[in-house]
Order: sequence, then structure tokens, then C-alpha cells
Amino acid sequence: MNTVWKFRVITLIVALVGVLYAITSLQKGKAVGGLTEVGILPMSAANGAEQPKNSAANTDKADKKEKVIPVTHDEATKKEDKLSWCETRVKSLTTKSGIKIEQEGKDWFTLTPQKKAINSVSMEKWLGQYCTLQITDSRPPTFVPTKDVEMLAVGFINGETQKFTLTPEGFYFWDGLRFRSQHFKEAMDKLAKVANGETL
Repeated sequence: MNTVWKFRVITLIVALVGVLYAITSLQKGKAVGGLTEVGILPMSAANGAEQPKNSAANTDKADKKEKVIPVTHDEATKKEDKLSWCETRVKSLTTKSGIKIEQEGKDWFTLTPQKKAINSVSMEKWLGQYCTLQITDSRPPTFVPTKDVEMLAVGFINGETQKFTLTPEGFYFWDGLRFRSQHFKEAMDKLAKVANGETL
């Protein structure tokens, strides 16, 4: 009987020690680890308890990688784009001011106020400099009819004609694109000079 009682007392002491250790672990936020060490929970439970932390960390990293900073309209308008408008060979040009220039063979002529030859080399230089325009603040069309002013009509060798127009809001419009361009203004000024016989 004495041996049995001794065994029970020892077992009770061990159990109390385990409970006290578990309580201490709970207070330190390590309940799972403490219970595992005293043999109450298996190691797999402890490993499983740590997985949510790792998953949360991975999710945070993924969120940081996927964050995209939106570009505001003001920032977009500062970027300068390019517009190539005469990939097809140009045959004629007619401006708002009444200048009309046309190519016959390899030579260029102004037709107003009367037909006369102009410097063909300068005309080709003009095309080389301004066939690709530097533009800013490019936007899609508004799909609302506006009273645009025709600035430049372009005739191509394939028979097609397209026009640069100016909208009431001050945007140039070409082939479905609205934009602003100091380069286009410069092109119009230089074209008038070429039509008047000046060289580039």
C-alpha cells in the first residue's frame, strides 16, 4: 500500500508541475510550445500553429509587390509623346491661311495666289522635320460634336485626305486623337516660309 500511495503522490506532483508550466507558458504567449514540451500536444500541432504567421507574412509581401501607384492626369500631361502623321507619302498640303502646296513629279509648287515652283529641298526638309510631331496632353475624342477649325488638310498619294483641326478647347485633333503641340505651331510657321520661297 505504501508503494501505491507513493506512486500516486509522485504522479500528482508531476501533473501539478505540468499544469503550472502550462499556465506560465500561456501567460508568455507560448501555450502551444509549452504544452508540446510537456507532452500534452504533438510537435505537428506546434508547427501548424506557426503557419498562419508565415502565411500572413507572405501575404504582406505579396501585397507590397502588387501595389501600383496610379499616375495622375497632371503627371501624364508632363510626358511628351510623338505623333507620326505622314507615314504615307504626302501629295498636297492646304493651310487655314490659304496656302496650298502640291507635288508634281519630284518638284513642289505653291498654287496660291498663282502657281509657282518652290524650293523642293526645303519642302522635303520640312517633311523630314515635322512628319513626326512632339505632342503633349494627348486624349481620346470627346464623341461630342464640336465646331473645330481646320488648320491643315493633308492629301496623300493614295488619294486619301486627312485634316488637322483645332477644337474650341484649344486641342489639335488628328485621326481620333486630341493633343497640344508647340511643335505643330512651329511647323505651320515654317511651312508658310517655305511657301514664300524661303529655304530651311
